[in-house]
This record gives sequence, C-alpha cells and structure tokens, in this order.
Amino acid sequence: MNCYNSKIKRGILVGLFSAAVLLSGAGVTGSLSQVSADSSTSSPSVEMPKEGSQIGASAVRTQDDVKSGTANVNGESYSTLTEAVSKATDGNTITISGRMSDKNTIGITKKVNIKGTSGATIAAGLQFNNGAAGSTISGIHFDNTGETAKQIQLWIACENVSVSNNTFELNPGNANGQYNSVWLTGNADNIRISGNKFTIYSPTNGRSWTGINIVGNVKHKLDNIEITNNELTCPGGTSESGNRNLIVAIGNVPVGTTAYGVGSLKIENNKVNDYTTTRSISNVHAIIAGNVENLQIANNKLDGYVGLRTTNYQGGQSPLGSVSFTKNVVDATHGVMFGKNALPGNGIEISDNTVGPNTDLIKPGADAASIIFKFSDGITKDDIRVIPKGTNVISVPSAQRKGYQFGGWYNESGQKVAVNGNQLNLSQFKNSKAEEGIDEVLTASWIPGMTVPPITNSPEVTAPTTSTTPTTSTSPNTETEKPTTSKNPVPRRAIKMGGYLYLTKGTSLYRSADFSNGNRLSKFTKQSRTKRPVFKVLAHAFSKAGNFRYKVVDQNQGSKTYKKTGYVTGASGYSSNLYYTTMPQSKRIQVINAKGIYQ
Repeated sequence: MNCYNSKIKRGILVGLFSAAVLLSGAGVTGSLSQVSADSSTSSPSVEMPKEGSQIGASAVRTQDDVKSGTANVNGESYSTLTEAVSKATDGNTITISGRMSDKNTIGITKKVNIKGTSGATIAAGLQFNNGAAGSTISGIHFDNTGETAKQIQLWIACENVSVSNNTFELNPGNANGQYNSVWLTGNADNIRISGNKFTIYSPTNGRSWTGINIVGNVKHKLDNIEITNNELTCPGGTSESGNRNLIVAIGNVPVGTTAYGVGSLKIENNKVNDYTTTRSISNVHAIIAGNVENLQIANNKLDGYVGLRTTNYQGGQSPLGSVSFTKNVVDATHGVMFGKNALPGNGIEISDNTVGPNTDLIKPGADAASIIFKFSDGITKDDIRVIPKGTNVISVPSAQRKGYQFGGWYNESGQKVAVNGNQLNLSQFKNSKAEEGIDEVLTASWIPGMTVPPITNSPEVTAPTTSTTPTTSTSPNTETEKPTTSKNPVPRRAIKMGGYLYLTKGTSLYRSADFSNGNRLSKFTKQSRTKRPVFKVLAHAFSKAGNFRYKVVDQNQGSKTYKKTGYVTGASGYSSNLYYTTMPQSKRIQVINAKGIYQ
C-alpha cells in the first residue's frame, strides 16, 4: 500500500462488468440485466414489493438454533412482534429476546424503540411509516434466508430514525428479485445508520443485493443522512456474481432539472470486505451514487471491485453535485469509477487516499479524462482533476513549499507546460482535447533557496468571540433579499464555487436553502474585519421562493458548526470575497493582519 495515487491506466473504460443496477424511484427491480459500466441501457420495468408478500427461496437457515422469542412492552410479554407493536404506545420500548415467529412485513406508524437482547432475531420485515419519526432499532439480527426472505428487511419512510449495532444477513438463494437490508425513501430525513454489520452472500442469479439503499424522488429530497462505522462482509465465491453493494444512493430526479433527490450524504469510517477469489467476478461495489447534492466519503476501508461508482441511472438522471473522496484506504480494483454522463456538476475532491499496489484510483470513463498533479514534496498528496469531454481549459492547484520556489509543472516527457495564471490550456498536449483521451501526469518542480510557508487547502480562522447559540426567536427572517428566478439568475457578483467568503453582517447558517428557525444551525453576529466568519463556497443554490443562497462549509475553528455544511444568504451586502480579485484603484493593499503577511 502507498499513500500516493497509483498510476491511471491509459484510455477510456471499455471493460464490461455485471452491473445489476440500479434502483429507480418506483421501487425494486424484479429483473435486472448485465450492462457496461458506461451503458445507459434501460432495465426492465420495476415494481415495489407488496407488504407481507412472500418470495420463495432455497437457502440454509442460519438461525434455527435460536430459541423461540418474546417481545416485551411495559412488562408484558408477547409471542409475536406484530402483537407487541399493536400494544405499544408512542415512545414505548419493545425489548426482543430469541427468534420472533413473525414472517410478514410489519407496518409501524408510532415512535417505538426496538431493542434486542442476546440472540434477538427477526425474520419479518419492518416498515417505519409516517408517525414513526424518532424511532430507534438496535441489537437485532435481521435474518433474510430461505422461505423467510424479504426484498426489504428494514424499510424507513419517516424522519429522525436511528439504526445502530444490528446485524443484517442477505442470503435468499436463487429467489428472483433484488434484495435490500435497509431501504430509505419517502420522508427519510435526518437518518443515522451506525455500527451495523451486513453480510451479503453471492447472488447466483445475477441480481443486485444491497446493504443500504437510498431512493430519493422528485417530490422530496432525502437530506442529512449519515452512514458511519458499518461493515459489509461478502463471503467468497468462484462463479460470477450479481452486484453486492454496501450503499446505493440514487436521487431519481430527471435530467434537465437543477434539483436533487438526495441532499447531504456523509459516508465515513465504514469497512467493505470482499473474500471472493477473483474481484472482477465478485462485483462488490462499496458505494454507487447518482443525483446526490453533497456526497462526502472519508476514512473508509474499501475492498472489492469498485470503491465509488457514479451513475446516471438509465441515462435519464441529473448528475451529482459536489463530491469529496478523501482519506480512504482503497484496495479495490478501481477506487473511483465514473459512469457515462455522471461527472459531479460542482467538482470532485480526491485526496489523501491510500491505495493498494493493484488499484487504479481513478477510472475516468468514456466521457471523461483525468489529470494528476504530483507535488513531489513528500507532504502534499496528488491532486486529481477529472474533466468532461470537450473541456479545453482547467484550473491548476496552487503549489508552495517551505524553503523552495515553485518552478512550474512538467509532463512525463520532461517538458514544462504553459500555465496562464491558474489556467491550463489542454491544446498544448499531444491529444489536444479531453474527448481524445487526455490522461496526463504533471509533476511540480522545486528550486531551493526561497523560504515560503506551506499553505493549506482551506483557510482556518478563529471563531467569533460572541455567542453562536441559535436564537429562539419566532420572528420571520429579516434578511433583505431579492427573489432570484429564471428571469433573475445567479447574480454576476456571486462568489465562485470553490472560493471563500466572509460575513460582513450578522446572519445565520441553515441546514437547507429554505431558511426557518427550525433549521437554523448557528448564528453569527457582525464582527470587526479581522474576526469575520469565513466559509468555503461549495455551490450556488436557491430557496423555493427563489432567494439566492451559498452552500458553504464552516471554516471557523472553535465554532460549533466547524467543518459542517450549510447555507447562508446570498443577499447583497451580507458577505464579500475573502480574497482580492482585482487590483484596488489605489494600487495599494493595506495589511491588517497583526502578524503581517508572507511575500
């Protein structure tokens, strides 16, 4: 393993693999075909499994030795979970011991805490609907084998649900259909899935089996989902398998719109273990994503065939928004694989990943190319830029090193490439354009003698000294805003995505673009110039009323929302560009930092 990016294989993605993808907003596929990684071939029609439906399968049951179970509510014991749920009132805890006899799907419309003791096993499906917001599920073994197999083991369609420290087993044998352990849909916002263990056996019928399936839709964007510290184990096999996935997140918003079906999705500290003999036939995909607004993938250990695969489902889905793939340990065949027309719309950050000796960190795809910037300073990790077809100019990363002067970027032939400001024109390369397959590696040159302090990827500033506690006022938002519609697009004054702003007036950070007291994350008061709160701009956004917003990351050390994502107003006068973008008319710059600046 090494901490730099492995080499990128030349050319475009041409290999075929079984991609029994994916999930449309309509439901679970009954039959899915094998397609190319870049194919947009339509799958057969989809159908949502009916509640209580039974699907025959031949498989070895692994929990027959578990004693018959009971479910306890308020000191009373019940022989079926169905009865226990019916007797529970809002907020009750249902404690399960042993193996429950229920086999159908149980609908839940009240807040309950389902808790398992040692050996607690459920073969039935659980469906949390509206009314069950705030429920928790922990300590349960979900058995999905043999005749008990359910296409969805745990179905969540309401908000604020926690799923922790459970085990999920998917082994329905040769049963027809796609199987899922956890399915998020409907109004499943603010979901936390943590500390669970998923075991998915090899689908011998070429289907797709998934641990956590996030299915957005046009009417409701699923938002604020965190998937942390889970583990997927895929037992070995010798024959070609259908897809096995830890996470599939599909927004299902049609192409041509600016909306997303899935909002903020954080995937951190998870493990994917592939024990098949040949990864090219195992088809273990850690993460498959499309039409997600803000996807953060960090500190995961990813084994199998693909770490992250982007998709434009059936060729009719809006692309991803912003994506970061950082600090992961990747020992899959491919780290990040880009599907056709599935490049992130707001850019992608791929940095600080540790990759195995046989891993291609980037597989650009047929409609994309990549350029690696190697800093070669022993500290800074490679910076990878993935660009779409037809791109002729890209921005280059800044390069500074303590004790050295930057000497420019050089290609693999030892020739210095021309950079105009921070813009790199691709016409100087042999292939000239991205659609002809540019796949360049550029290396930084360093000249000893000039001492320059190292720079970081983003500024970090001291948090405001005044309180950032959210206000409890119920008065409406008082920020003066001019609605932004199709006739009044993103203002020309807007700070570019990837840039930094600081607040010039007091305002708040909100969870979504539609501001309300209920989704306020923190409040920042007006500060003197040297103490103004700083944010990195991830994207431009609009409220339902058409008000312009910045989607940002809090850069203020000590702030309670430090490094968290949210929205601030884009109204004129509330923020300004952190950095100078033009020379002042006086052609002088006043230094106000008490510690001065570096040349």
